[in-house]
Parts: sequence; structure tokens; C-alpha cells
Amino acid sequence: MYGILFGKNSNHKIDYISVELIHEEFSFTSDVSEDEVFVKYKKTPSQFKQTFPAVLTYYDKNNNPLNN
Repeated sequence: MYGILFGKNSNHKIDYISVELIHEEFSFTSDVSEDEVFVKYKKTPSQFKQTFPAVLTYYDKNNNPLNN
């Protein structure tokens, strides 16, 4: 199983995205600062039962959250 992020960052406001699973102890960040359009993925441990939903937080280059 993989966690997959895809989207647009055409104005380059998003520096990176933090992903945290709600029902499992797992998180990762993905740098999208140079990408206008992105597809990112991260393999999740095979023993996980609930890999959805996740909390996504978008950050600017100054580490300020963009979606609060």
C-alpha cells in the first residue's frame, strides 16, 4: 500500500506537505517547492490495517501552515 499525493502548485506557494495517518502511527513529508504539478508517493508498512484517512498540512517556505 502507498500513500499518494498529487496536485497543482502553479504559484509555488506550497513548499512541502506533511501527511499524518489518523488511525496508524505513520507520517511523512514531501517537498513540492519546485513542482508546478506533482505526484508523490510513500510506501506504508504492510501490517497497517487503516491507511485512510490522513491529515494533510501544507507549508510555505517559512514553515507556516497554509491551510489553517
